[in-house]
Amino acid sequence: MKYVLGSRGSALALAQTQWVQKKLQAAFPKDTFSVKIIATKGDLVLDRPLEQVGGKGIFVWEIEQQILEGKVHIGVHSLKDMPTSPPKGLCYTQFWKRQISFDALVLNYPTQKTSSDLLGMLPMEATIGTGSKRRVAQLKFHRPDLNIVPIRGNIQTRLEKMKTQQLDGLILAAAGLHRLGIEDKIAGYFPSDLLTPAPGQGTLALEVLQQDINLQKMLNSLADPQTNLCASAERAFLQAVDGGCHLPVGAYCEQKGNQVEMIAFLGNESQTFAAWQKGSAALEDAIVLANKLAEQLLQQRGEYQ
Repeated sequence: MKYVLGSRGSALALAQTQWVQKKLQAAFPKDTFSVKIIATKGDLVLDRPLEQVGGKGIFVWEIEQQILEGKVHIGVHSLKDMPTSPPKGLCYTQFWKRQISFDALVLNYPTQKTSSDLLGMLPMEATIGTGSKRRVAQLKFHRPDLNIVPIRGNIQTRLEKMKTQQLDGLILAAAGLHRLGIEDKIAGYFPSDLLTPAPGQGTLALEVLQQDINLQKMLNSLADPQTNLCASAERAFLQAVDGGCHLPVGAYCEQKGNQVEMIAFLGNESQTFAAWQKGSAALEDAIVLANKLAEQLLQQRGEYQ
């Protein structure tokens, strides 16, 4: 059987898709797996924030359309970029082992300073680039003096903008830097209780036709149970707070023995509210825990307003 994997054209998207391609080719040598590059609206419109051009779906609509039309069999996406549920007729398979989930600090200048206090490495009123409301809300809570500027584009574009715009640094998903082999640019990783990652960050979403049960079984055979459990809980939190690109939302779930530990973050659009909640539960109650943390944070936000 010949399978076509749909990918955006950025270096990171291709690196992710080619990684999936190699895993599939090794696991199913009798089949062939090719990559088709598909331009999305999110790749073409870079001068406006996500919420002004259609939200998270702008990175996936064109790929999803080609899956529905039978031109592509598997859409390969970053899970953190995906809407809370796929369109009718499509589904996500179980999640494969994720890359590192945390956000990373990239500086525009060399530093010999090593510290667990990444924000302490930044000078007063430092200018930091990020395109994420989630990151802005958390950074402003911890360091209200920071000058945070919007920045979009692929990783290389952002690194170039950091230089040309003379920013002090960038906040990027560490997973992308690792997948591109440029993790040497990372000054440090933000712990989840300081800068809580996006739900599903570091995890890939493989999207297929809902009726293609055989392909789902193939992809699920390579899934990682721990990643699937934790990413599913993070996504459950996202859905429970009705999150998307309009709300600052973060969630990080980690399996420890026969339990999961989870930290969740919620802000508001005006960036006047920011709160975290932590909790733990048995493995089978991971989704229950996610919904509980969502309920607590929504109640806090309601009381604040």
